[in-house]
This record gives sequence, structure tokens and C-alpha cells, in this order.
Amino acid sequence: MFDFAAHKAASIAAYIPMRPRYEFFGETLLKLLRMCLAEEAVHNIEARAKTIDSFGDKAASAADASADTPKYSEPLKQITDLCGVRIIAYFPDALKSIESVLDKELIVIERSDKSTAFEKSGRLGYQSIHFLVRLRPEREVLREYRDLAGLVAEIQLRTILQHAWAEIEHDIQYKAPRGL
Repeated sequence: MFDFAAHKAASIAAYIPMRPRYEFFGETLLKLLRMCLAEEAVHNIEARAKTIDSFGDKAASAADASADTPKYSEPLKQITDLCGVRIIAYFPDALKSIESVLDKELIVIERSDKSTAFEKSGRLGYQSIHFLVRLRPEREVLREYRDLAGLVAEIQLRTILQHAWAEIEHDIQYKAPRGL
């Protein structure tokens, strides 16, 4: 039987000294994106480093295929939202131009449209475009960004209405009384 408690404790111990780097990464991305997106139809940009408790819980989650196997055998390498940024645009037509700025200013490692799966199944649900990004090499060599070299952040891009729906859906899913 896998010891999830020990895995969680070891994962947290490894994350604690790394978290300040992810906090700084979030602050850096926030400043950069606010500057680069100043002329776009952006309602808000926010950034955060994953909390220690949230990281520990995610690190200790079981794999979908087996309740006795951790989903993340190497959480610091496999959990990609240790630094998260959310960009909320006013209108859907702003998403493409914002995405263009992201492509220009950052290295986009992966792009996934979370709404596609819901649309294909004919259900209404979470809509957001997610990106895994890192700084461009020309930024990583600058003294102020050297500690951020190789770090990956997750950026969520959505409209203000998609954001409102995601918040409502989250509250329904996680905060509603059970047994309704």
C-alpha cells in the first residue's frame, strides 16, 4: 500500500524552499503581462504561487487508474501550475490578440482549449484556454531573471463572462451542501 502521507510530507518539504522562486515568477509575469497587454481589452490579470497546502494535497492525489498509486510520482516536475496567471478579457474577440502577445513575449510550451471537450460532448461547462509558458532565453539570461530560468507557469485566458461562470461552477462543485 502506497504511503500517501509520507509522499505528501516529502513533496511539501521539497516545495517549501522553491515557493519563493514561484512567487517571484508570478510577480514577474504579472508586471510583464500588464505592460505588454496594456493596449488590449483586458479586465484583469492576476498571478499567484500555489499554496503549500494546495501543493501537498495535489501531490498526494491518487492516479485515476489506481487508487494505490500517486498521480504525481515527482510532483515538483509534474505539477505545472506551481505558478499560475489568469488573464480575464472583456470580449471573446480579444482572446486572439492576447494569445498573439503571449506567443511573442513568452515561450508557449503547450496550449489547450478546455472548452473544446465540453462543446464536443454537447455540455455547457468550463471555458478557458490554458497555456504552459516559460520566459524567453533572452530574458532568462538577464541578471534579474536568472533564478527563473526553466520555470514553467500556467496561464489561463478567458473572458469576463467565462470567468464568472467558472467561479459559479466552482462554488457549486466545491462549496454547495452535499445531498441536494
